[in-house]
Amino acid sequence: MAWGAAAILFCVWTLPFAELTGTSVTCTFSEDCVLPCTFKASSDEVIHWNRNNFIVHSYYHDADDLEKQDKHFEGRTSLFKDQIKHGNASLLLQNCNIQDSGQYSCHPSTTQGAQESWVDMKVHAPIRSVNIEKIDEEVICSSQGIFPAPNVSWTTDPPTQSDMLNNSTQTTQDPNGLYSVQSKVSFMGNVSDYAYICSVTSADGMQKWKTSMRQQGGNQLPSWIIVVIVVIGIGIGIGIGIWIGIWIWKKHQTEKNRDGVGNPGDQVPSGAFIAPGHDHVPPDEFGAEYELLTLWVTQKLTMPGTSQDPSAIREFRGPLEPSLRPDTIVSVTGLSQQTSLVQVGKSPC
Repeated sequence: MAWGAAAILFCVWTLPFAELTGTSVTCTFSEDCVLPCTFKASSDEVIHWNRNNFIVHSYYHDADDLEKQDKHFEGRTSLFKDQIKHGNASLLLQNCNIQDSGQYSCHPSTTQGAQESWVDMKVHAPIRSVNIEKIDEEVICSSQGIFPAPNVSWTTDPPTQSDMLNNSTQTTQDPNGLYSVQSKVSFMGNVSDYAYICSVTSADGMQKWKTSMRQQGGNQLPSWIIVVIVVIGIGIGIGIGIWIGIWIWKKHQTEKNRDGVGNPGDQVPSGAFIAPGHDHVPPDEFGAEYELLTLWVTQKLTMPGTSQDPSAIREFRGPLEPSLRPDTIVSVTGLSQQTSLVQVGKSPC
């Protein structure tokens, strides 16, 4: 009887026993992560990774056995096979997502016995950017793709009491479990030269991002008023351009009328004459002052038998000559675009 009891005690003492150890890891969303697990190296290794009674990864005698693997982990798990013989049963989990968070258990066993350990895995998505913009009378601060949900706070420079800042914050979650946050604060009346500072802090306090916007010269005009001013300015610019174009065209026409467009081969006959001894037609006589260097001249020919013939009326263009001829009628077109006729008196020659 005593021998039997001793045998039972000896068997209990020599049976392999499980060692339970644990650790925590934090993995980054959409990146790969290693869940550590070690055991006493030996032969005939068998490794099981589980989470909540679901099989994550299995390994039997130098080969993976994934027939019963949970579909959530399909194609995303692997072991470091060249390290298993050294007692490394760590699991590589690829492309981590928020749903991967939880407690994992590692069960390696060999001819030397079995061990068990656990890993508490957390997945986070860090703050990668914070945006700030002004819309009408508000400053808006936003950030996307964060887990867990961050905290948002506002301050000003120079400092103001927190109750003076009229702010509101909205948090939403996308299908991947990531959070987006948007916070608004209103301008404080007509206070100018204030910097509005937005702080976005991660849930664990390990990250804190700040961005700011300074209000210059009091409140700015609403965007719709700025658009109206721009449109009016463009309209005024177009109107001025059209007016300048018309003015240039009219000036060109006036110069054209003043200079004339007679036939280059025509010559002004001797006897075309207005007001002997003067370079300009007196204003009080024709109502406008005319240049006499280059003019339209209509001469009524004085040859016998042709003085009344309408076909004898011709137009010439060219410089006036000082010689005179009686019965000459001169038509002068000047800047006023009016035509005046004068009959030349008897030639002094």
